[in-house]
This record gives sequence, C-alpha cells and structure tokens, in this order.
Amino acid sequence: MAESLDLSLYVRQQDDGTSHLELAVEGITCAACIAEIEGGVRQLPGIATARLNYTRHRLAVAWEGAFDPARVLERLRELGYKAHPYQARIVEDEEARRTQWLLKCLAVAGFASMNIMLLAVSVWSGNVTDITPETRDFFHWLAALIALPTVAYSGQPFFRSAMGVLRAGPTPKD
Repeated sequence: MAESLDLSLYVRQQDDGTSHLELAVEGITCAACIAEIEGGVRQLPGIATARLNYTRHRLAVAWEGAFDPARVLERLRELGYKAHPYQARIVEDEEARRTQWLLKCLAVAGFASMNIMLLAVSVWSGNVTDITPETRDFFHWLAALIALPTVAYSGQPFFRSAMGVLRAGPTPKD
C-alpha cells in the first residue's frame, strides 16, 4: 500500500468544527466536470461539502471528524483529474503561462488574418480591372496556405476544449 500524503499543512480548522482544504484541480474542461468531481468527492464517507469553482479550477472540501484528506486526491485521480493543494503562487504562474499561450495564438491568428485580407483585397480590386484567372487562383491558394497552419495553431484552445467535452461524454440531465 502506498504511503499517504501528509496534507495537514494545508488543512484549516473552521470555527464550526469542520476541517477545510482547498485543492487546485487540473484537467477541468467543461461544466460536466463540475458534477463529476463534486459528486465523486461527496461519495467519500465523512465529506460534508465539496464545491468546485470552474473559473479558478479550485475545489473546496470540508469534513467533520477524523478524515484523511489524501483520500480526496486519490478519488480525483480515480476520476481522471490531477490535483494538488492550492498555493496562490503556483496557480498564478500556471495562469500566466496559459495567458501567454492564448495571446500567442491570438497574435498568430491576427497576423495571418491581416495577410489573408491583403491577398483578398488584391483579388477584389483585380476583379474590377484585369486580373487573370491564374493570378486570382494563385492568390486563393496562397491564402489557403496561410490559413491552414494558422487554424491548426491558433485553434488549439478551441480544439483542446472540444476534445475534453467529447471525452467527458454527454452532460448529465437534471
């Protein structure tokens, strides 16, 4: 049997006698993850509440009496999520990395869109004058050569989210 992780440094005792732990959960991709995580953690004996903040990817767990908080991490692992005690610095660093990546995706999309628009303006203005069909087709193919890798790179946030939703399956119906 594996050794239990000591999370006592992260457990806060509340005035009402409950113990409270906040975890940062990785791999949350959709609203269905909320029900899966909260429901899965609440099934553990002794858990009073389990609330997941989707925006911050933070799980707040409270329990009464003797309970090993490492069991929450084990349960999350069984559900397919990685979690660790919430530490503001680590979360802020991860959020900064994600923000930089999203900005790169946006910058690539913006730069490529401007170049494609320049090619489109040439085609539009050439249709009025004397552009040859070969030149027009060349500009269309050139725009496609710019657009395809741009969509593949800049669409990563969308594609990753869509794959997460597809892996999660249908959302639970109330």
